[in-house]
Amino acid sequence: MTMNDLTITVSPPNLISQAEGPHWFPTMLFRLSDGGLLLGFSVCADELPGNIAGGMPHALLKSLDNGHNWACQTIVTGRLYGEAFPYGMLADGRMLGILGGASGILLDENGTPYSLEYVSTDGARTWEGPHKTPIVFPQEQELGKAVVAPGRTLVPFAFEGNLIERRNGTLLRVVDGKLAGDSHTRIGIMQSTDGARSWSYLSTVTDQSTAPLDFNESALLEVSDGELICVMRSDGDSRGNVMFQARSLDGGRTWSRPASLGHNGVRPQMVRLRNGTIACSYGRLSGWPSAGVQVMFSRDGGASWVQHTTIHEKASTGYTALLEVRPNELMLVYDQLGYGWSRVNSINSVRISVNTGDSTE
Repeated sequence: MTMNDLTITVSPPNLISQAEGPHWFPTMLFRLSDGGLLLGFSVCADELPGNIAGGMPHALLKSLDNGHNWACQTIVTGRLYGEAFPYGMLADGRMLGILGGASGILLDENGTPYSLEYVSTDGARTWEGPHKTPIVFPQEQELGKAVVAPGRTLVPFAFEGNLIERRNGTLLRVVDGKLAGDSHTRIGIMQSTDGARSWSYLSTVTDQSTAPLDFNESALLEVSDGELICVMRSDGDSRGNVMFQARSLDGGRTWSRPASLGHNGVRPQMVRLRNGTIACSYGRLSGWPSAGVQVMFSRDGGASWVQHTTIHEKASTGYTALLEVRPNELMLVYDQLGYGWSRVNSINSVRISVNTGDSTE
């Protein structure tokens, strides 16, 4: 099997929802235990709100027919009780969520980091929480300067990207931020061995020696038992948001030196298909102004990427959601910005069939 054996077929786009104003940044797409699909995207401004009462509204849409039709399940507003924005699903069907779409880590009056987390057992219809979840950083390394915003004090680190549940039950999440003395944001891996009741800093993927760039918005994928790849966005390069990739062979404890993939992209998402192919979606191909969405593929565990397939060429935040909805068939959700970053915006999807030519698929 060679990389050129892949046959990629993309459907025409399907309009899911549209509105004037913020209707953008799709980042979450899950298959629920009842067979439905759950899609999440932002319906608020692209900024940390000063109005705590107004929150950071995010929409959760559900489909009962594999993404052909959608209905609004709820609007997550950022209230403390009774709601949350999902960030991961466990093998037993439990869904994990955070407060109102915010990814920041809070500091209490004693300077101790924690996050407000939630658990749902019914597909994000109801939530238990909030649980004040301890976040443990390396004792030998001091955190960077706290971020003070209306109504909250934040650690200069934020959770970004997806959740990984390993075979032994260990959970992994990506954080990006600054330790004391950092001039650029780094990528780190957080680990939980108690079902997300606490998180501890496991390893650093990028630091100040990697490149004079800010790294953030990473996708994490386990390509085989203990072997992980991390694809990440960078900021600060004159060419745009150049993506980098690193690999771990020991469950995320140590990482190879990140290497440039030579393509621009923000908030990459990765899925391993039934046939073993890895798909990675990303956008903002042209830097600023933001435009374009693509997906690329690998048949060798992320060692090489081919067939960078354009899904959308016009204005978009470049954020995507990606899920295998049938064997070797992906759903990719993206946004289309009607007039730059304002006016009518829409959430759209395409179906992508990935055929390797193997008759046993």
